This record gives sequence, structure tokens and C-alpha cells, in this order.
Amino acid sequence: MHGVWVDADARCSCNGGWVGDFCERLAVSCVELTSYGYTLKVHVVQLQPSSSSSPISVQCALWSLNEIFTYVFSNSGDQNFNKTWDEYLYGFYINAENFWIGLKNLKLLNDNGLTDFELSTSLIATSTDVYTSYGYRYSNFNLGDESTGFAFTYGTTTTNGPLYVYYGDCLPQVSNSSFSTWDNNHVSTGNCAAVAGGGWWFRSCNFTCNPLGYRPIWMMDGLDLNNAYYAEILGYFVSSVGADYV
Repeated sequence: MHGVWVDADARCSCNGGWVGDFCERLAVSCVELTSYGYTLKVHVVQLQPSSSSSPISVQCALWSLNEIFTYVFSNSGDQNFNKTWDEYLYGFYINAENFWIGLKNLKLLNDNGLTDFELSTSLIATSTDVYTSYGYRYSNFNLGDESTGFAFTYGTTTTNGPLYVYYGDCLPQVSNSSFSTWDNNHVSTGNCAAVAGGGWWFRSCNFTCNPLGYRPIWMMDGLDLNNAYYAEILGYFVSSVGADYV
């Protein structure tokens, strides 16, 4: 059962990533879910991008303010992301706050039109502090294929942060670098993924960003994550739906 028939709308209200008047097919993107009864929350769904021969599992965040997030990864800093190349290639799931969609799926989503990529760091410095979020959005994100080591380029950058203090700009220093893991290293000066405790697009082992690492070697360019009361790093594609979704 992929949905529930709604007499007033003369069509089904779908779930699990299924869409259509009778929930007869999988959505091609998170944005398409907004037309088929999906409510404002994070949905774990199956999508069928147009160039994919099989479905992929995705977390879609349906928010108002004209934006839909397609999550690529989430890291709370307390789990082991020191995975093999194959695990980073195809993706892994630890729990709802710790997962990686996979380089192949990241490439697939990018090739199907998702090009605004954002890195967001949520932080509560101490138990008495307020929740603060720092984000950098990179337009025209373009991921290469496996022959390039999934190296990427991007266009312009926009940012948000409290009081115009910005942290976590982690892509400029690694643009055009290949992705590395401890068992498939692409850095000539050392095995940076092994040092960092997680995969990433490392250019050298003298890094200030380590989004997929863990405490105490978890870094986001100027943010003290290791001593924070709470922190979480998210990577996701942002899509506009053109109007508030209610």
C-alpha cells in the first residue's frame, strides 16, 4: 500500500516516495513530493531519478520558505565515519543523525539537476546557550565521475550566520580535489582520511575542515565543535518550490 485514497481530491495521498494520482510510481525528486500530500517534515523515501535504473533511499526535508532539502549527509560527531571506499561509494546509514548517501548517489542527484549544495553547522556551545546555525551555500555544484575521484567545482557562494560572523566555509580549499578514504587515498603528502577518521575531499593533511570526522578531530573552519554542548553538521542540496508549501 503506497497511499490512501482521498475522495475530496479524487486521488491518493501517497507515502514512501510514491506519487501519482494512484501512487503508481516513485518520485524523481524530493520537490515532486510536495504535490502528493507529503506533510512538512523529514521523509525517508525511495526516489527514482530519471537517469537511474533502480531506486535510491533519500531523506527529504519539506520546509516552508520555498525550500526543499535533499540530504547528502549528517554527522553528530559521536559515530565512526572512518569507512571504506566502497562504503563511501554506495552510502551507509548509522542512525537518523549519522549517514552518508554515497558518492554514486550524490553524482546521480547532481546529474539530475540538483546543483545548489549547502554545508550547515548547528551548534549549542554550552548547556545555557541558544541554538545557532552557520551555513554556506555553493551554487552550480558539479561533481565529477569516479574517474576523477569525484572531484567537484562550484560557482558562487552565499552564507548566513549570526551578526555577520561566518564559519564553516569548507569547499574552497578542496575544490578540484579527489575524494579520499583510508583505503583509497588520493593525497600525495599522507593518508589524510586515516588521520581525519573519515572520508572527504582532502588536499592536504593540514586541514581546517573535517565534516565527516569525530570528536576530538571534528572541524568546521573556526567553530569549536569538540567542546560544544551539541553540534551537528549537515550537507544537502537545496531546491526551490516557487511558493510556500502548506
